[in-house]
Amino acid sequence: MKGESWPGEVYGLLEVIVIALPLGIIAAAVAAYAFQRGRRRKRMEGLMAFAEEIGVDFHGGKAGPLPDEFGVSILVNAGSLPVTYQLLEGPLGPGSISVFDLEFSRTAHGRLYQNYLTVCAFYTGWRCATLRVRPEGMMEKAEALFGMKDMQVGDEDFDRRWHIRTSYEGFARAVLTEPVREFFTARPGLNLELYRDFFLLYYTPKFLGFFYSDRLKTCETIRLVDDALKFAELIGSATQPQSPSGES
Repeated sequence: MKGESWPGEVYGLLEVIVIALPLGIIAAAVAAYAFQRGRRRKRMEGLMAFAEEIGVDFHGGKAGPLPDEFGVSILVNAGSLPVTYQLLEGPLGPGSISVFDLEFSRTAHGRLYQNYLTVCAFYTGWRCATLRVRPEGMMEKAEALFGMKDMQVGDEDFDRRWHIRTSYEGFARAVLTEPVREFFTARPGLNLELYRDFFLLYYTPKFLGFFYSDRLKTCETIRLVDDALKFAELIGSATQPQSPSGES
């Protein structure tokens, strides 16, 4: 009724809400932080055990800049303020690996968002041409509309699913044999960048709202290393010194 004040019970309820709401928000933030910290610790423990198993060094997420040799890669265009967190490093199979989390920033709707990508670099004694293989997406389809067509290997299903760029088509065809094409087909989302004496493997990140998905889980990181070793073994015969090494 007009002129009447609210009952004391209503004021009491409002006081509870005013006090409880901020406390609930703080509690949720603390719980989320504790969850992320616990998940990161569990991941590091798993990767430490994996490093010991395969005989490489474990660096525990040591921060550093993106290595200079990756200046030729499309990773430098991933976003601003790139930082790497080194995980694994050492000799493996026919070469050596360097596994790291790449952190970079992107702006969306006027806000800056942190994004993450787990990358495996595999260093070899090869001398190769440049080769990039990535899943066919909207950006690649848009490039085709402007006449920027990628290389075709003659495998209709593979050509439809994957986008290929190379500095020497003969080398690319020697690498992209049927077993290698099957390797990619069995790993949706895998990206390859091959340059001179090293290659990079990483999976296309998935969006969560305006965020990319987080770093790879322990099992996914281990699989990425296995992927790199398998790929190195598959293409060894195509990476002879006579292969041209010109950049595109």
